[in-house]
Amino acid sequence: VDVEKDKVGSALATMSELPDVFALEVTQLNELVERMFRQLSALPLIVAVLALFAGGVIVANTVSRATVERRRQIGIMKAIGLQSRDVLRLLLLENGLIGLAGGLIGAGIGAAAIALTGLVAENPGSFPFLTLAALVGLALAIALGATLVTAYGASREKPLIVLRYE
Repeated sequence: VDVEKDKVGSALATMSELPDVFALEVTQLNELVERMFRQLSALPLIVAVLALFAGGVIVANTVSRATVERRRQIGIMKAIGLQSRDVLRLLLLENGLIGLAGGLIGAGIGAAAIALTGLVAENPGSFPFLTLAALVGLALAIALGATLVTAYGASREKPLIVLRYE
């Protein structure tokens, strides 16, 4: 029954007096469902933040292990005459390109998923170009930061010390 707002209470009371009739105001149910959806909409954001954190840890771990495994190469580069800053610059360039490629691949997969869900929903809405660009930049920043932290010490070591223990 469609009832005006000011007469809802009296209509519910009248309908409840009828035998085998359960009267319910749909607006209360609608508000409850909307509140539940608002609370559940935060779940994908939480999962995305946790996935981003895990990805950052994985990238940092991979970069640090690669740097430790390349200590001998770094020692040889320094022994043939490269300066510490040149070695560091080379490592930053290599890992920066890897981080950029990873960010582009991840953003491309995300963009494809957004496009597919827009096609399925028949309402594409707006495409988050700025967010995708920010995620690529974040992947690059994480790769460069992890490289800087791990490769700085390795590039400052003396070649004799590195080559002696390898």
